[in-house]
Amino acid sequence: MSTELNSDSSTDQEQTAQSPGDYLRSQRELKGYSQKEVADKLHITVHYVNAIENDAYEKLPGIIFAKGYMKRYGEILELNPDEISDRFDEFQQAEQEHQKEVTRISRKKHQARNRSLALVSIVFFAGIFAGLWAWNTSMQASSNTANEVAALEQTTPVANRTVAEPAIPSTVQDSSTLPAQQPGREIALEAEPEIQDIGATPAVADEFDSVAAVEPEPTDTRIVTITNEGNDVLRVSFTDESFIQVSDEDANRLYRGTLGAGDVLEIRDSAPFNILLGDAPLTRLTLNGDEIDVSDSIRIDNSARLTVGL
Repeated sequence: MSTELNSDSSTDQEQTAQSPGDYLRSQRELKGYSQKEVADKLHITVHYVNAIENDAYEKLPGIIFAKGYMKRYGEILELNPDEISDRFDEFQQAEQEHQKEVTRISRKKHQARNRSLALVSIVFFAGIFAGLWAWNTSMQASSNTANEVAALEQTTPVANRTVAEPAIPSTVQDSSTLPAQQPGREIALEAEPEIQDIGATPAVADEFDSVAAVEPEPTDTRIVTITNEGNDVLRVSFTDESFIQVSDEDANRLYRGTLGAGDVLEIRDSAPFNILLGDAPLTRLTLNGDEIDVSDSIRIDNSARLTVGL
C-alpha cells in the first residue's frame, strides 16, 4: 500500500520554533562569534558549547547547569534570557513526550514477544504430551499382544491316541464253549483342531505432524513522499516501528510521526536536514543515494538526533 503526501496540504509541515540549541548557534554565527570565543566567555569547554548547540543536554553536568549555561550564552549574544528559557522548557517538554512514545512502542513490542513465547510454549508442551500418550498406548498394545501369544504357546494340541481293550482270560477247559477271544479294538479319538497362532497386533504408530513455525502476518508497506523545492533526497527505511521527526535548516517541520516495519519516508527538499529518531537501530538513512551512518549519534535509549547534508 502506497500513500503519497504533499507538503503544501499536510498539517505536519507547519513552521515551528527552532530548538534552543539551533537558535543559539544561528545567532552566534549571525554575530560572528566562534564556539571557542563563547566557551572562553562562559568558562566552559568547546565540547560543552557544541553539546548545547546540538541540544545534547545529557552530556552536560545536569539540567539546572544546562539551563544556566544557556541563559548566560544568550546574554553574551545580547538575547532575551526569558526567551531562551522558554525555548528550553518547550524543548524539554517535547523530549518527555518523545520518551513516552518510545516507552509505549517498547512496551508494545515486549508484550508481542511474550504472547509469541506463550504460544510456542503451549504448542511445544502439547506436542510432548501427545507424543508420550501415543508412546504409552503403543507400549500397552504391544504388551497385551505378547501376553496373548505366550498363553497360546503354552496350549499343546492333543495327538491321535489308540486305546486297546484287555483280552478276556481263558478259565474253562473246553475252549470251544468259550467265546472267541476278540482282538483289542482301536478307538481313534478325533484330534483336536490345531489352534493357529494369532499374530501380534501391530503396534500403534501414530505420527504427529510437526507444528509449522508461526510466521508473522505481513505488514502493509507505506511509502510516505514529501516533495518541496529542492534537489536533495532524504530516504529513511524502517525495519520496525519507530518515531521520526525531520526539519529543514530553518527549523520548518517536514514530517513528524511513527512508521512501522517496511515503511519508507522519502523527502525531497534542500539539505541540511535535522532528524530525530526514536529507535535509530531500526532505521536506514540515505541522502542522495549515499548511506548515512547514525551509529555515532545513538543515545543510551536508542534514540538519535543528527543533522545531515551540511
